[in-house]
Amino acid sequence: MRGYESQEREPADDVDHLTRFEAEMKRLKTEREKAIQHAEDLGYQVEVLRAKLHEARRTLMFRPPFEGGDIGYHAEQLLRNAQMQADQLRQDAERELSQVRAQTQRILQEHAEQAARLQAELHAEAVTRRQQLDQELAERRATVESHVNENVAWAEQLRSRTEQQARRLLEESRAEAEQAMAAARAEAERLVTEARQR
Repeated sequence: MRGYESQEREPADDVDHLTRFEAEMKRLKTEREKAIQHAEDLGYQVEVLRAKLHEARRTLMFRPPFEGGDIGYHAEQLLRNAQMQADQLRQDAERELSQVRAQTQRILQEHAEQAARLQAELHAEAVTRRQQLDQELAERRATVESHVNENVAWAEQLRSRTEQQARRLLEESRAEAEQAMAAARAEAERLVTEARQR
């Protein structure tokens, strides 16, 4: 009965481990997809700003000259500010991308550790189950051998008693036969003696 309960309980444990593993895999996959999407969004924003900066430079390059001495200064200042913003955004994007890569690496590492941990748990459970089955088999074998030995001992005792009874009956029969023969001989001798005396 203990083995039956163990076999009934173990599949449920396997299902629980697989369910938790699938849920963890789903969570890690979702985080990885979000990180990749975020990195792609940042890359797109950098490309948009680069395109805007390039367009602003072309516009200023082909714009007709204005009168006044500070027009060129203001235009250069606008370009410089746009370049600074683009550089800052690029740095932010690179930093975000580095963080995303680190997060992705962490997710992959967690996934590998989770898979290794689950594999180790399943292996340990398989070893435990094998040991339990071996123990139950050994117990059953010992029980069967004990019953067989008991039956053999009982059969040996029965055979010994039967042989003893057979020998006793044979000896009794021989004794009775010898007594009958002796009585018959004695009776015959008596009759012969009486006949001679007459």
